[in-house]
Amino acid sequence: MESYWFARIYDPLVEPVLTGLRKNLTESLVNLKITNILDVGCGTGSQLRRLADNGIQCTGVDRSDGMLKVARKKSSGIDYVQADATALPFRDHHFHVVLISLALHEKGPEEGRLILKEMLRVLKPDGYLIIVDYHFTENRKWIAEKAVSFAEFMVGGDHYRNFRYYRKNGELNNIIDGLPVKYHSSRNFAGGTIALNFYQPA
Repeated sequence: MESYWFARIYDPLVEPVLTGLRKNLTESLVNLKITNILDVGCGTGSQLRRLADNGIQCTGVDRSDGMLKVARKKSSGIDYVQADATALPFRDHHFHVVLISLALHEKGPEEGRLILKEMLRVLKPDGYLIIVDYHFTENRKWIAEKAVSFAEFMVGGDHYRNFRYYRKNGELNNIIDGLPVKYHSSRNFAGGTIALNFYQPA
């Protein structure tokens, strides 16, 4: 659970790397005429603020009280809910888009699949499941790969062990394999280390 002091410095540390991705995702969802979105593991709500500014109804869920405290201070008109991602407190087939960003790599594969199953449960049948996470392409920049690996190493513990397992065992494919989804599209950011993936229910 992130403390409030860490949540306060999270955006200055992370957002410079993710600005291009945030902008690209916002433009994509506006073009798709999305009506509502759930951001699972929303953190401080950076992506949701961009989407809300474009008229999209936004809901964020996170289990960290510190992150949600910062999120609520930075924005109004966004519904923030404290909950565990493996048991989302929303009805079936409610959201047009369900998003998770840079969270699955730090979970074990079984927990990751439970989270994705819950995300699919609350997703509309014609909606979009969006997963942003590490994908180390063959043409990735050396410095970007080292920066990611060092940051994950510094976090340590189960987070780092799960990251190493994620990298060695097919990355996202190892978690999403067997789930009822079909691939839609993907784009790479951050020097070829982060992928923005669009899926739809199969």
